[in-house]
Amino acid sequence: MLNVLLCSGRAVFWDIKNRLPRSVTTTLWENSFVSVYSKDNPNLLFNMCGFECRILPKCRTTHDEFTHHDGIWNLQNEVTTQSLIVVFVTSTRGC
Repeated sequence: MLNVLLCSGRAVFWDIKNRLPRSVTTTLWENSFVSVYSKDNPNLLFNMCGFECRILPKCRTTHDEFTHHDGIWNLQNEVTTQSLIVVFVTSTRGC
């Protein structure tokens, strides 16, 4: 499984790298982070502004115990108020 996800991540990296003009930016594999969402990996990971986020669709969870903890957000549909996604947020910077 890891080999398939790694190959998918590298394919995304090379596709993005080839789309960006070399005169504007340099993209290195060593400094990059790619998250692959698949049937074997239900999490979507990313870092932004000093926060690490993990997005997990509710349909991929086996239980509903993520409702009342710090750093866990339940995102819901505005019309139906159905909970759709659980977001886990942690700070990557020290206080």
